[in-house]
Amino acid sequence: MKDSGPVMLSHGRRKMFPSIRIVTYMSGAAMLVAAAYIWTLSLNDAHDLPSYVALGLTCVAMAAGGVAWCAWAVRSKPRNPAARLLADVVVMAVGVAVAAGALFAWAYSVPDGRYARVYGGADQCLDGTTYASSIAGSLALNVPSASAVTGPPTTDAAYSYAVRLAIGDGARACSGTLVDARWVLAAASCFVDNPASGALPAEGAPAEKTVATIGRTDLTTTSGLVTDITELVPYQGRDLVLARLAQPTTGITGIAPIPFATTAPTAGETLTAAGFGRTKTEWSPLALHTGAFAVDSAQDGQVAITGQDTAICAGDAGGPLIRQKDGKPELVGINSRSWQGGCYAQDATETRTGALSSRVDDSAVHDWVQEVRARLREVVTPADVTGDGRADLVIQGTDGTITVRTAKAAPSGSPSLRFNTGVRWSAGWSNYLGQAGQGRLYFADVSADGRADLIVQGSDGKVSVRINKGTYFDGGTDWSAGWSNYLGQAGQGRLYFADVSADGKADLIVHSSDGKVATRINTGTFFQIAPGDDWV
Repeated sequence: MKDSGPVMLSHGRRKMFPSIRIVTYMSGAAMLVAAAYIWTLSLNDAHDLPSYVALGLTCVAMAAGGVAWCAWAVRSKPRNPAARLLADVVVMAVGVAVAAGALFAWAYSVPDGRYARVYGGADQCLDGTTYASSIAGSLALNVPSASAVTGPPTTDAAYSYAVRLAIGDGARACSGTLVDARWVLAAASCFVDNPASGALPAEGAPAEKTVATIGRTDLTTTSGLVTDITELVPYQGRDLVLARLAQPTTGITGIAPIPFATTAPTAGETLTAAGFGRTKTEWSPLALHTGAFAVDSAQDGQVAITGQDTAICAGDAGGPLIRQKDGKPELVGINSRSWQGGCYAQDATETRTGALSSRVDDSAVHDWVQEVRARLREVVTPADVTGDGRADLVIQGTDGTITVRTAKAAPSGSPSLRFNTGVRWSAGWSNYLGQAGQGRLYFADVSADGRADLIVQGSDGKVSVRINKGTYFDGGTDWSAGWSNYLGQAGQGRLYFADVSADGKADLIVHSSDGKVATRINTGTFFQIAPGDDWV
């Protein structure tokens, strides 16, 4: 009898050869592995080059898997022998390619035994760029930009000023140094697309969302503060930028800024560098690392250093270079450039551990930091202006306006508040933003009607009260005088307003430079001075 070929299955399908069916099933399984890999890659936010390559190959493999299923359909109902042969070849080739692609992706995404997370790892800034500098007067080096310290990890609370910066929603990571409750000092090159260009970031809000983690040397814990960066102020001539925190560290236990050094580093001196970047064995360490560095030279706003069996690696840019003086740390420089010898994923033949840091020990940097801190900015005060028992937002703009955003009723069970669109209540107060020696504004209920009034402390020492009229503050009357030394000058007194006598009216509280706190009781038209009013 003449061979009629493979036996037909029900529904008119032709039975496939077992080998082809097995390979096709393998192709489908490989597609599932590839899909799982892509999910894992996304979850871990990996952005290193091998992961990009692996992701691309995986996507190609998945597309090829689709072709395999089509080929199966063709093979199961061929119209001619050529189509059958082509289907066999395509199915087998695609199955092998998909499996190999998934395995390749898996192998190259686990460089140190786990998936790389963005803790100082992914696309770490300053990796592989160069910077030319004169070292020791005659030796010129092209030093690649800095990375992470390869020294031992530390969870010492003494490094609470160390900051980790996640830039671009985790696409880039750098280190930073807390120098003020509101300000982090970092490397300007962390905030530009091409660190090697020498370009500075634009002053103002960062181009990409930036999150600072302060006081958390062990990134697996929940200690410290996590807050956004709202403003950048670059320094002209050095790889430095001040980054303003949305929430200050004031009042957070265990976090303290590091003071600036006032003497230059000297050749042979040993300093300590710290950062959250790569180490010898980790792409993305979960703890701050430190290392000892010897000073080679200090000139032209930079200090050249050499690691003592340690190096500065990708992700350490912006971290502190520290001197111990009388048992206390002081900030000498900010990590900027490095040869990265011994850093993870660097050329194994590179053994140099030299680096450059931007100096911050001189008066030029100190004056710049002070000037930035003293700049006029909005002042926001919570106060119940409407008398509904909810704190409204009273905003003093740098243009001198006072804007009120009244609080909305919170949703049932919600502790949060929302605020209505702002309405201007007053203007002409540009010299009352808290500058030392200038006027100050306070908001407290002086008239006992449940609504915050405006209290004006002028640079002439007078205190006047402007009554809240519901949509504006009236012209005001003078209530007291002689307070010109209570305007925020260093070492001088301060004034406060709060209801001390429990009559619903804010009284005047005086904190003198001699350390005493006294009260002046609100009489309705002035603050009364009486014997024995010192409380502390």
